[in-house]
Amino acid sequence: MDTGLPDNCKDTPYGWMLIKQEHTAIISTVLAAWASDNKSGTAYTSGRSGGTGYCIVNQFNPVN
Repeated sequence: MDTGLPDNCKDTPYGWMLIKQEHTAIISTVLAAWASDNKSGTAYTSGRSGGTGYCIVNQFNPVN
C-alpha cells in the first residue's frame, strides 16, 4: 500500500484491511505474493462493513 488506504477505508483501525476467511483464493494470492517477496499490488475494497471495523478486501492483483 504505497499510496495509502482507499477513500472508502477511512478510519479503519490501525490502517489494516481484512480478507474474509471464506475468500481462500484471495488469501492464497496475497500469501503467494508475500512469500515471493513481491509486496506490491492493487487491493480492491468494498469499504468498512456497516461503516465500522476493518476495510474489507474483495480482490487483490499482485504486480509481476
